Amino acid sequence: MRAGNVIAFGVDGYKGKETVVVVAEVKTDDPDSVRQAIHHAALEVSGLPPRDVMLVRPGTLPKTSSGKLQRAKCRESYLADELDLVG
Repeated sequence: MRAGNVIAFGVDGYKGKETVVVVAEVKTDDPDSVRQAIHHAALEVSGLPPRDVMLVRPGTLPKTSSGKLQRAKCRESYLADELDLVG
């Protein structure tokens, strides 16, 4: 996982409380250990566990023409179950 290739956004969770989803571009043969490491890092930083940690193929996170990450578009893809997942 490289810096600048991770998006975190909020979604409605249990009882209407917002929870966090993390989507990361990765190239790995062991997606489970990467997913677990991201989960633990997010928990350590925020004190709250992410609802989901989604791993996607490199080059598939939505970006603007200038290379900025598009969180809203990524959130829409997550909610529509349209992410290009690894493993």
